[in-house]
Amino acid sequence: MSSEPPMKRPRTITSELSFALEPIARWRGKPAPMRQPKEIASFSYDDKRVQHHDDSGLKYYWPPALGQHLGNGFKELVKHDDSVDEHLDSLLAALIHHETTPPVPVSIEEDNTAAEPPKVLPAIDFVTWRGMATKLLCTPFSSDPWSMNAVRLNDTIYIEEHKQPPRPMDERGELFSYMGYKFEALSTLRRPFGEVERKEIEERDKEVVNNIEQYCSIVKTSIGGSRLVLGGEVDCVYDYKPEDGENPSSHYCELKTNKLINTDRDRTSFERYKLLKFWAQSFLLGVPKVIVGYRTNDGILAHIEELDTQKIPSMVKKNNPQGPPWDASAAINFMAGLLEWLKTAIPEGEGMWRMEYAGTGKRVVEVKRVELGGYGFLTEEFVEHVMTKHANAQEEPKP
Repeated sequence: MSSEPPMKRPRTITSELSFALEPIARWRGKPAPMRQPKEIASFSYDDKRVQHHDDSGLKYYWPPALGQHLGNGFKELVKHDDSVDEHLDSLLAALIHHETTPPVPVSIEEDNTAAEPPKVLPAIDFVTWRGMATKLLCTPFSSDPWSMNAVRLNDTIYIEEHKQPPRPMDERGELFSYMGYKFEALSTLRRPFGEVERKEIEERDKEVVNNIEQYCSIVKTSIGGSRLVLGGEVDCVYDYKPEDGENPSSHYCELKTNKLINTDRDRTSFERYKLLKFWAQSFLLGVPKVIVGYRTNDGILAHIEELDTQKIPSMVKKNNPQGPPWDASAAINFMAGLLEWLKTAIPEGEGMWRMEYAGTGKRVVEVKRVELGGYGFLTEEFVEHVMTKHANAQEEPKP
């Protein structure tokens, strides 16, 4: 038996590949075709961060009273530990559940319990969180750097965030972050309005805020020639979640906060940075409405505005006749082009790849291989599920 230490696997084994953003003008024009996002599954996290394959975490919108302080309860916040890297674990678990659980009959007379559930992954090019897709979509007009990991299994590329040490935030920054969670708590109910007592509505300000509980929607969509499955947190449903086969995505809404817009500088900043992300996040999941709570500098909720997701780009363009700070069509075309390129840059087979955008300096997306074997961050359960399904499909007799 050799006494020599085992050889370490090389981390980087290929030269970098790069995809140029500029000139931005090449992405302008008619947007690439996109398929309307359609929900295929959903799941919830409870207050212990346990995943449930149901809608128990879904909340219902009901407007809050103006004049409330969004900083109330700041010291009591029950906060999720962001330092824990959850990878794509819950998204992958939800996809396994979706593909292995028979559909529920829509009526007593209909017995389809033996029917095969819909098969999602064989026809999908990318699987990731909505947050990663948002960063890709905003890249042409953003100086925010990002780093992601990617693996390819059975011709599907899975992308996760490359977790970095969190930036330290002072108490003022923590407070402003909390105000977003507080606005959500003040604006939502745990049950539909008709099932809630008046006292529960009026005492929402007393509820201890936590950002551990979540409701997540998983949609199937396409951008250009790439088919995607995206998972993302949804703040609430605007009215109700349909159960008759209608796409639930069209009933969701996002809740956001921003300081009151008092100057031209405030508006420029809001439209350039906040509205770009508000639009991208909702657009990718097919959420039609963004509700913004405007606060004073002291944190008092002063105004609420409902924005139509589809109209945000034209609104920004109208307010900036000399040239808008960002272009939705260019963002869509860039993402479509980047995804097509990634399908050639990341080959089939074991190993993990790193995707990076520096934000400043070189305006390129760089891709390099950082692990030679295995399937990186994919869970063993999910890899086995995909491999088994692929093997079964190969054995099925062709008609």
